[in-house]
Amino acid sequence: MKSRGLYLLGILVILLGLLGPIVYSGRLTGRQGPSDPGQALSGGIKDGSASCDAGGPRNARIMPYDTGSGVVNVDSGDVNVGSGVKKAGTKNTAGSAAEKGQVTGADLSGKLTIRKVPESNPPKNEAGVQLWVTEDFGRRSMYAETVGFRPGDAVLDILNQNLNIETANGGTFVKSINGVASGYTGKSGGKRTKKDWFYWVNGIMASVGADQYIPGPGDVIWWDYHDWSGTMFIPAVIGAYPEPFLRGYSGKNKGAVIFYADGYEDQAQKIKRGLEKFRVTPVSVAPFNGEGISKRNGPAIVVGPWTVLKQSEILNGMNERGIKSGLYVNFSDDRFNLLTPSGQIAGSCGKGSGAIVAVGISSGDAGVLWLVTGVDRQGLENAVTVLSERPQEIKYCFGAAVDSGKVIPLPLQ
Repeated sequence: MKSRGLYLLGILVILLGLLGPIVYSGRLTGRQGPSDPGQALSGGIKDGSASCDAGGPRNARIMPYDTGSGVVNVDSGDVNVGSGVKKAGTKNTAGSAAEKGQVTGADLSGKLTIRKVPESNPPKNEAGVQLWVTEDFGRRSMYAETVGFRPGDAVLDILNQNLNIETANGGTFVKSINGVASGYTGKSGGKRTKKDWFYWVNGIMASVGADQYIPGPGDVIWWDYHDWSGTMFIPAVIGAYPEPFLRGYSGKNKGAVIFYADGYEDQAQKIKRGLEKFRVTPVSVAPFNGEGISKRNGPAIVVGPWTVLKQSEILNGMNERGIKSGLYVNFSDDRFNLLTPSGQIAGSCGKGSGAIVAVGISSGDAGVLWLVTGVDRQGLENAVTVLSERPQEIKYCFGAAVDSGKVIPLPLQ
């Protein structure tokens, strides 16, 4: 009996010896970090270098606050409207773009910087998308090509496939394109300048980050590097015409309604014919009134002299907000004052002058409002002629004044 007890005790000791390391190992593993190894950085930031595990930095993002009209990382001051947003609950569709990056160091704010090089054989697609890269509110073109893309590619993927870029904030913030880098992110003190990259799709500022927006065939993806000291909120631009009327935003809200002031239906019809040349549909015309503007559910164009359009509370309010609405011209009865990026008056034009501008209430606003207006009838006629017959003259323009028939890009530099 005694020997049998010793035998059972021996078996128990052996079992404990086998199970002990397994239990201990499980407890240790639970303390080491995330179960998904891609959520942790292996190593740390030291001497300007860092290493990443196989999961890459895409899960180590520093999330900015989303104000609904732009992106500001309050803690660090980083700004990347239309390129660094990631809204809660939005599916990340661009992990492949981050995986292609190489961590090369940390910027002065302690965030990882990822350098990316274009693919040797970027994808080909007959329809493609138009990729534009400009500086200073479209004044200088760095790149403008129709490029291929794969189904499901995000804007960031397409940018990475064709140009040299650097990103921050775990790969969601576009910091540099072809060597033109943020003047703010990673800088400190007197070295900081408020210049960064922003992007629009079909003339509408995107409401999500470049790693989130999935474009469609023919879309115009426009990146611009500019001073945002006056405003970082420019919800709509005119330089991608006939967008957003042709393809809309996210493939929705195509077409246009053209509202005309009393006595200006002929001018509205002229603009309609211009849109139809680009196969924009549907296009309709209607008398101008405040109710029609407020109830629009897609892009609209308002045509008329400012002396009439100012009667609209909506339009008058946009004029008063100025650059806060992304508007770089101040309208008055006898002249249009032309503004700089900071909102200062740098010039004006009077009789015979017109303007073509676009405004919106938020980023991702598919119901943007274009104004084709003039100081007087002749000024309006000049603006209508540019839009309907010479639209190539407003390419890359954020807005435009038309003085004696000549296009003046806005804002003034």
